[in-house]
Amino acid sequence: TGGGGIPEILTDKRLGKISARNERIFAEKIQDVLKTKDNDRDYRRNYMKENWHWQKSGDRLEKLLKETVKQA
Repeated sequence: TGGGGIPEILTDKRLGKISARNERIFAEKIQDVLKTKDNDRDYRRNYMKENWHWQKSGDRLEKLLKETVKQA
């Protein structure tokens, strides 16, 4: 769905699909994906290997927490 930071992660349509918070629409998106040949599997795998790291995620979380504490 489009919540929880997902739109910021899915910056390229080859990385995934965003769905409304609607059970029927979500199910339709899953069915579409299952029916379609996955030509972007290697692209997604390489993207994740190059762009996602535990250290980077931890640093981002720490920054957000510090900003939140400053605002409180």
